[in-house]
Amino acid sequence: MFIEEIKILLKTFNLEPRNINLYEEALTHSSYANEKQLNYNYQRLEFLGDAVLQMYTTLYLYRINDDLNEGELTIWRSQIVREETLAQVCRFYKINEYIRLGKGEIQTGGREKDSILGDVFEAIVGAIYLDLGQQAVNTFLMQTLFKKIKDKSIYLVKDYKTLLQEYLQTERQDPIEYKVIFEHKDKNSYQYVAIVKSGDIIFGKGSGSSHSKAEQAAAKDAYLKLVKVVK
Repeated sequence: MFIEEIKILLKTFNLEPRNINLYEEALTHSSYANEKQLNYNYQRLEFLGDAVLQMYTTLYLYRINDDLNEGELTIWRSQIVREETLAQVCRFYKINEYIRLGKGEIQTGGREKDSILGDVFEAIVGAIYLDLGQQAVNTFLMQTLFKKIKDKSIYLVKDYKTLLQEYLQTERQDPIEYKVIFEHKDKNSYQYVAIVKSGDIIFGKGSGSSHSKAEQAAAKDAYLKLVKVVK
């Protein structure tokens, strides 16, 4: 039954899967996998999809913006690939309705959590990349994420790394540095811990399923602490 539902979802994007199991994996949250004692969830595909999405977003921005420098392109990319943006796309195309969640996650509103929806979108990108190749990924992104950006039908939120940079650049002369201090891998997932520092001062610490997400979490931790102190 779930396989048929996935086919319906993929048909929305004119995708004809070769290996439907990849998409089943991409739509399976760890809470559901734990309840059903499955040996897979979306985390491995999300890890791959995060890198693929970064690459294609970089290409997209490079091609359409001749007048932006490296720093401006980097900021724009970080706003596009952040979980809040990807979550909006998932809701618009009702991808959240197809995610398999455990009972506890359903009760706590898992289908609306930005963190889960952002991860699922990346996992789907990873599945498409493995199943159908680069052109299919590009087509999928052009008719979903990039289309919504172009139409301005979803909003872009400044990422915490940018917010922290803007906040600290007026307060300190030392550059901001991010460093991954711990990496852990188990059977189905990766976990990284990062710190953000300026000079000898560590401002924040955070974790995530990729280097970039751990750094964003560290930046968020630092920024919210600093803003709270000021207030």
